[in-house]
Amino acid sequence: MEEAKKAMQACIDSVKTGTDRTVYYGFTIKEDSDEFMCREGYKDAAGLIAHFSDVKEALQKAHEVADVKSVDCIGPKAELEKLKKHLDALGGPTKMYFTTLGKSLSSLPFEGKKDAHVSVQPRLTVKEGKMDEMKKFLAETVDITAKGTKLNMYYGYYISGNTVRCREGYVNAEGLLSHMGEVGAVLAKAMPLCETMEMGVHATAGEIKKCKEHILKAMPMTTFWELLPGAVTGNAIETIQT
Repeated sequence: MEEAKKAMQACIDSVKTGTDRTVYYGFTIKEDSDEFMCREGYKDAAGLIAHFSDVKEALQKAHEVADVKSVDCIGPKAELEKLKKHLDALGGPTKMYFTTLGKSLSSLPFEGKKDAHVSVQPRLTVKEGKMDEMKKFLAETVDITAKGTKLNMYYGYYISGNTVRCREGYVNAEGLLSHMGEVGAVLAKAMPLCETMEMGVHATAGEIKKCKEHILKAMPMTTFWELLPGAVTGNAIETIQT
């Protein structure tokens, strides 16, 4: 475990002297598990492609102590098309590409150099023949979110086949709990259209503590992932590579 954490910190250090297209970068670890996730965002496909060059050596060392299970790429169709050819050529783990569905919200860029925001990653498998109905409910939650808590940082849905992912971020646990109250009634109507649903909350230990009990009452399938120290925003980049 300690070797893995050192390898991840080496990746973060490489990011801090890498592409200025990075928005946020860090790692989370699942509660009571040795499973990690890299939580990362880029302004465009060019940013992610540049990132792979920035962390190449650090990533190779990380692969010596950890197995990569899967890679999910989320974004606009045009950017994913630029990315797909590059990533598929690298081989490695299974990759899924989720295309932007409808409107998405963003209050980027992030403030400060340290990243400590709360991110939530629901994943829905929609029942056969129910996608059009589901899309209406999802669009409604985007409209509600646009008028809701000011602690929301980004929010939107992404689709691959019959699988939908929501990418959402909040300043803190208070923002997440406020949002859940705002969209709860709509989501309750949408849930019967799902074959399966997963949800992961990624945050610092302190923010998880503030929201865990409430979330588990509403969504007992939720997993919690603690943000490890060292996570950064694009503002932490010291030297821009060209």
